[in-house]
Amino acid sequence: MSRRGLLIGTAATVLLAGCASDAAGGAQQLADEEFPGQLRVLEARTELGGGPIPRFVTRATYAVNDDPDALVEVAELSAAGLRRAVELGRWAAADLRRLENALAAERILLVARSAPRNTVRGGTVLVEVTLTEQTRADVVARLDRALTSWHRESLATSELDLLGIGILDEGASVGAPVADADLPRMATLALPARWDRLQHRRHLTASVSATKAGGAGADALTVRSSLLPVLDEARSAALDEAVRAGVDAWLRSTNRDGVASGAVLAWSHLLAVDLHTVRTYAHVCPETTPACGLGSALGLVGCTVDLAAMRVTEVTAISPRRNNSGGLVLPIEPDRVPA
Repeated sequence: MSRRGLLIGTAATVLLAGCASDAAGGAQQLADEEFPGQLRVLEARTELGGGPIPRFVTRATYAVNDDPDALVEVAELSAAGLRRAVELGRWAAADLRRLENALAAERILLVARSAPRNTVRGGTVLVEVTLTEQTRADVVARLDRALTSWHRESLATSELDLLGIGILDEGASVGAPVADADLPRMATLALPARWDRLQHRRHLTASVSATKAGGAGADALTVRSSLLPVLDEARSAALDEAVRAGVDAWLRSTNRDGVASGAVLAWSHLLAVDLHTVRTYAHVCPETTPACGLGSALGLVGCTVDLAAMRVTEVTAISPRRNNSGGLVLPIEPDRVPA
């Protein structure tokens, strides 16, 4: 580092040390001016932002005094930024309650959520419910009803983002880490120690999509979930190997060119027969292609895999539907997704 760079870095460190002690006070002062009596600072810090001209940026997190669920996160503190963050924080808390209530009405308990941003939409939530081969159809129907209700209630205020559901057995969250009681529930449900503990107890995931079938009104909205077992690294690698071997054998037996990629789990789902027979997909690419994917593929195939034996039992050539942006319309084979 040059002497000039060293001096700038040293100066920044000194300034930050001074700013840090004032960040919480400044954040609370702004909150009291814009929202008197409504917000309290949970955390505030001042950082040296990037760009050609370094500048200090204050980030702040607030609780909302009259809403124990709401979390307000401001990436760069300003009056306008705080107003936008409060609006989002209050909406996200209400949306969380809508989701919890819709799930609870179907006897499904929400126990944790991922925390990429201050909303449950677009992320993953963990739920507790007893799901076996015997209860599977009933549980999926209940889940779809709950999520359809949730989406319909929010249709006027939000786009219909995808939501991932991690499924745990009832009682799996007992003994998991919990946050301080005075933190907003948007924060306590996303406590990193709690999330880390519980996500490893998932045994199934549900991929959820919302679509409008026919009319433009909220009543035309339906949600359809598809289940997939959670695979650890070793089983995921074994699935890839089985799919490549099975598809390559099928290509040779049908005199087709190309080699197979591994399984594309994002498009995969359990079939209705049991909890270990999966319908997954693989790209077929020229042998010389260094990375086999959608852009370089000669085609797409569907594979039925018995995860218990890790064996491909069926391979089918697929002609997938494309959306306006060139991606694939999911699910790829709607008729094979259990109703």
